[in-house]
Amino acid sequence: MRYSHQKIVGLAASLVALDQTAKYFTRVYPDATAYIWKPWLGLEYLRNTGIAFGLSLPQSIVIFLTPFIILALCLYAIKQTDTRHQFALILIVCGAVSNFIDRILWSATIDYIRVFTAVINLADIYIALGIIALFYFYACQNSLGRSTRA
Repeated sequence: MRYSHQKIVGLAASLVALDQTAKYFTRVYPDATAYIWKPWLGLEYLRNTGIAFGLSLPQSIVIFLTPFIILALCLYAIKQTDTRHQFALILIVCGAVSNFIDRILWSATIDYIRVFTAVINLADIYIALGIIALFYFYACQNSLGRSTRA
């Protein structure tokens, strides 16, 4: 079963809106922090000019390349027949779009979830979960394909 285009757009818009709303409140109240386990797990503001894993790359390059990456992921998602693959790709695209919005508006991403030594946002979680899900689905497909051939 494939998702309808309306469901995909609705899901994507909801995920991006959820992250952007959290980022809005984080920007408006940058001094508001809350911890479940101080200083390892909680909410705090961080303006992140880096890309994944804190790597530094000029914003102009990131802003130029991101739309092409998002478009390629969207086209790949459209070609997928497996709903699980589509969902994983939707997560990645939503995370990329939300972080791209930040880069356009603020020249950085707004991070707000403290997890041990990192501060991340929902968009980062979407991307990570999407990538993990894709690896899992491809690993399962490959292991099933090998076992039936042997």
